[in-house]
Amino acid sequence: MESQSSFVSIRVASGLPENLPAAQLRTIRFRELQDGLMSETRKLLDAAINDGFFYLDLTHPGEETFLDHVDEIFALSKGIFDLDKSIKLDFDVDLLGPLKINGYKPLGRNRGGVTGQTDGFESYALSRNAMFGLTDESLHFPRPVFDYMATIKAFMSSCTGFSQIIFRALSDALSLEPHERFESFHRPSHPSPDIVRLLKYHQHRVSMGEPYIPQVPHTDLGSLTFLFAPSPGLQILSPDVDEWAYVQPRARHAVVNLGDALTMLTGGFFRSSLHRVGPLPGASMQERYSFAFLIRPENRTIMRPVKSPMIVPVQNGSMRSQPSYTSEEWTAQKFGVLRGGTNKENASENWVLTCNQNQL
Repeated sequence: MESQSSFVSIRVASGLPENLPAAQLRTIRFRELQDGLMSETRKLLDAAINDGFFYLDLTHPGEETFLDHVDEIFALSKGIFDLDKSIKLDFDVDLLGPLKINGYKPLGRNRGGVTGQTDGFESYALSRNAMFGLTDESLHFPRPVFDYMATIKAFMSSCTGFSQIIFRALSDALSLEPHERFESFHRPSHPSPDIVRLLKYHQHRVSMGEPYIPQVPHTDLGSLTFLFAPSPGLQILSPDVDEWAYVQPRARHAVVNLGDALTMLTGGFFRSSLHRVGPLPGASMQERYSFAFLIRPENRTIMRPVKSPMIVPVQNGSMRSQPSYTSEEWTAQKFGVLRGGTNKENASENWVLTCNQNQL
């Protein structure tokens, strides 16, 4: 295994330029949330309702082993993306299953963030189902994945544990009945399309005045995304503000965002905010590694609102008039649009990309 001293570490973060405003996100201290402190639960609920994003503070000494796993997965990522393209294409994500939860996506296959452009990143998805034998998926991976198998499993287990604490706190805050608690849709021992997604953004020299966004603005299709990205580039668009804001990387923190599933399961009460990755203002796109763990509901989960005295249905959108998808159907819808190739002004596609926000 490669030493992390020569590559990327979540323990060291690159800051934004001083003159560049950063998104103002709440910070949730995981250990205090786990211990049931009401102050952390209130902050979490506020973030879910108002922002759709928050920092998860993992600075407690008890998280050091987990942070080691994060750093090792950065090394795994480099090992995979450094493989010859012909080897990577032997694991083409489009050929390994319709839900695209295992395999390699080459540079330029998806639509990009500017009309007529394609994306500027490679990715590799690792299925939790396959890792833990929850389905009959074969263990069809490149060699580096087998080298890091124990680390991947430990990392996935930790993130699954983090998610259960977050789901528990949000379910308590909404006073949900046992059969409608968020944990009931995300049982760790049951199959679900959870993945680790490794990402490598390629360097791109931007000419004067050339718009370049390597990733189409989108919301995530699942419930929670845990992002590990120690270098700048992530931008978010609040539903209330028509401006993109860069997210300040923080050492020993994950950036967590809510996805479409929690928005649908709360009738729009929780927010799934648009986000993208792009270069800093006036700069070219730099090579950038990041990865995320994406928690998604079990495939047969029907994406319709739970009942809670706290939930006030959204009034300004068409979410309630849309059909009720299962989690599996929504996953297929989302990837179908991301594979569109061009950014057409299509209301139906925008609805899927933005989970009814229609901000594109």
